[in-house]
Amino acid sequence: MTGSILKLTRCICTLALVAVVWSAAPALAQGLSEPNESALRALSAVAVKALQPLIERADAEDRKNFGESVSSHDLFDHYRISAEDGDGTAQTTLGLLYGKGLGVARDLISAHKWFSIASDQDAEDAAIYRDLVAKLMTRAEIAEAKGLAREWHESQMN
Repeated sequence: MTGSILKLTRCICTLALVAVVWSAAPALAQGLSEPNESALRALSAVAVKALQPLIERADAEDRKNFGESVSSHDLFDHYRISAEDGDGTAQTTLGLLYGKGLGVARDLISAHKWFSIASDQDAEDAAIYRDLVAKLMTRAEIAEAKGLAREWHESQMN
């Protein structure tokens, strides 16, 4: 299970980085200081669609490891519980599930939140994913995600 998720996350990271560079290149060539935000969002949607077969294959492998009757929602719940218990790898995976809308509605704010929490624990690749997701978000959304991550950390201290 972990192997398929790691392969999937590395693939997502590579495609996201390509999307960011690709969308930034025309803006930078024209002397603009910021990449076109709508181009970033469009390329992200294309990357997600291209990744769908890999996502489905990883999801099928996870169901096989957990049992055929396990739904995407049950897998999401498994990672959510582990993430809330402080597992950095599960937190990164939960961020990916939110970012791609697997077992839950796509939610970039929650994805950023969980990547931030995992990054604070030095979970592998979490900071990279957080920064990539941030490229697809508004400043207000990033501020909200940071606030949610801060609230989570505070709740763990009590």
